[in-house]
Amino acid sequence: MILRKATPTDDGAVLALWTTCYPFQVFTEALIRAREVDSPPAEKRLTLLAEVDGVVEGAAICRVDFESADPGVATLALMVAPDSRRRGIGGALHERALAYLRGLGMTRLIVRTGDDDGMAFATARGMTLSRTERISRVDPRDVPAPPALPDGITLRSMADIADLRPVYELDGAVSLDVPGDTPFQSMPYEEWLRAIVGIPIFDAEASMVAYDGDLPVSLACVESAGTRMFSGLAGTLAGYRGRGLARVVKAHALRRAAAKGITEAFTNNDASNTAMLAVNTRLGYREHTRLRVVTGAI
Repeated sequence: MILRKATPTDDGAVLALWTTCYPFQVFTEALIRAREVDSPPAEKRLTLLAEVDGVVEGAAICRVDFESADPGVATLALMVAPDSRRRGIGGALHERALAYLRGLGMTRLIVRTGDDDGMAFATARGMTLSRTERISRVDPRDVPAPPALPDGITLRSMADIADLRPVYELDGAVSLDVPGDTPFQSMPYEEWLRAIVGIPIFDAEASMVAYDGDLPVSLACVESAGTRMFSGLAGTLAGYRGRGLARVVKAHALRRAAAKGITEAFTNNDASNTAMLAVNTRLGYREHTRLRVVTGAI
């Protein structure tokens, strides 16, 4: 077994691991390459690969959680092909990843795992369950017609918004209320433009923002590739909640995606976020996968 850094020629192999280990993710080789070459500098991203007899059988993607207000927090995505597990590949990648993160001064690790193998691996290394997240799925062609917009509210696609800074500020405001493992802090605007709306799979046409006059008050961001999409952040300013705006923007985003040929839509919510889970259930989303979020010392 050889452990080495990923190169551009490995993007296809890394994509295959993502597709196998996290089948709800909407990834492309272009996205993987963009993450490698254009991730925010503060992320200190490193992709390590395990190669066995010339075949990439595992990957460890290490990054500093630069959106955490707590210092010293890092995340790790550790993936091993199912037929190659229990052969020491994950353990070797894990040790090398921790060494890299320790060298950066990181002290706490956050990992998401979607299967029992991953959970057993994590707990054997001293990590403990922090919370769970629900991945939900719907065919956007089956989503009910969007409800009427509340009085005074207008809707725009992000493709039609010339100045995205107010949308960035809305993103940061609603992200503060998303359940997580550390306090949230926004990345700088220029990095948000690259890391969020500038990635190859960001779907500006299907990403929707609700406005009260010139003020953006609710949004639903969409990433798509082929016939699949993932709805990332969706939220509403605190003063505008309880008016059905989240359901409106998400319904319009799904309708636009369906019109583009999307047949499978995924979204992610903390299991404790009952309000957004209820919105998604009304839209037709049903549980697809449970992710367990585990944390531990580095």
